[in-house]
Amino acid sequence: MKSIRISAFHIYSFIALLFCTSTYANILNFKYSIDNNKYIALYSDKKNITYTFEKKEKPEIVVKKDRKEVNFDLENPDGGGLSSSIEIRNGNYSYQLISVIDKISERHNSTTLLNVIYKGRILRNIYCIPNSEYGSLTSSDPAYLGSMQ
Repeated sequence: MKSIRISAFHIYSFIALLFCTSTYANILNFKYSIDNNKYIALYSDKKNITYTFEKKEKPEIVVKKDRKEVNFDLENPDGGGLSSSIEIRNGNYSYQLISVIDKISERHNSTTLLNVIYKGRILRNIYCIPNSEYGSLTSSDPAYLGSMQ
């Protein structure tokens, strides 16, 4: 009887470890809310970047790409601020997340938006609801931060 309890304990521990590992395999780097209770998010693991367009944790669009296929352009001086962007291609479509921080104003206001691009033409700009951002675009690039590699 005692060996069954130990076995059950080991099985329970193994299952808990699996769930714990899968939870941290995809790290949420950046997320922001848009209209209609939807949000845009970037997740990463050691090899991939995943872009999602979601409503209540139910993805409507998911694009997972190897980091080498993602265009990073981080913290470039842009007028009186810093501009960062990440572009993920999916066939004829591209999803370009842009974040600009105003370094001149006292408040250091930021603007974040998504450009939906089709065959090189911007179809739509989707702006972030102010103050709904979590994380930063720079945290999606481990080479930039010197981590995860």
